[in-house]
Amino acid sequence: MNQRTYRDMHLLNEVTQSPDITQRELSQRIGMALGLTNLMLRRLTKKGYIKIIGTKRSRIRYLITPQGILEKTRLTYEFIHFSLQLYGRVRSYL
Repeated sequence: MNQRTYRDMHLLNEVTQSPDITQRELSQRIGMALGLTNLMLRRLTKKGYIKIIGTKRSRIRYLITPQGILEKTRLTYEFIHFSLQLYGRVRSYL
C-alpha cells in the first residue's frame, strides 16, 4: 500500500465519522498540510467518492457516496492485507 492510498483511506474514514468536520480539523487529524487536504478532497470529489454540500456560506458538509463506501472498503481490505504480509515478513526475521 502506498502513501497516497493510505491517505485516501484515512481521509475517507474521517469524513465518514465526522461529516461536519472543517478542512483545518481534517488536516490536523490526518497529519497533512491544509493545502494537501484540500487537494485530496477535491480529487476524491471529482472521482465521485465524496459529495460536498454547502449548508451555509462558510460551512460545508462532506458526505461519502455509495461509490466512496466501496472504495473505502477496498482500501481497508488492501491495508489489512498489506499489514498481514508485513507482519509475516517481520515475524520470519525474529
